[in-house]
Amino acid sequence: HDKLQEAAYSMMKPEERCLHHNRYGLALGFVAEREKDDKMLLTAVGQINQGSQVVIDDEQAIVVSNLNLDAGMKAMIMSDFFLAHSFFNHGISYLRRGHWTEHYDLSLQLFNLAAK
Repeated sequence: HDKLQEAAYSMMKPEERCLHHNRYGLALGFVAEREKDDKMLLTAVGQINQGSQVVIDDEQAIVVSNLNLDAGMKAMIMSDFFLAHSFFNHGISYLRRGHWTEHYDLSLQLFNLAAK
């Protein structure tokens, strides 16, 4: 079964892989937020970030930045500072031009926490 999955995955184009990681992560992220499941949130955001080459719209980018902020804060609570830093940096990478004026609080939190 695992070999079959690996074979199917390896046959996918890199863009398709990213798209699948992104979609899976977003769906899982919304469930994790609703269920307040920290472990699921970390997995979901990891999947989203693995598919980070997928071009997403501005609204979705802010959602993903917020998910990365939440995941990074959960990782800090677990004392996994390397993982937290990775989430904060990914969150920053999703911010769009003008984020300091349009999403000041989110931007400030991500940059401050990434700098720690």
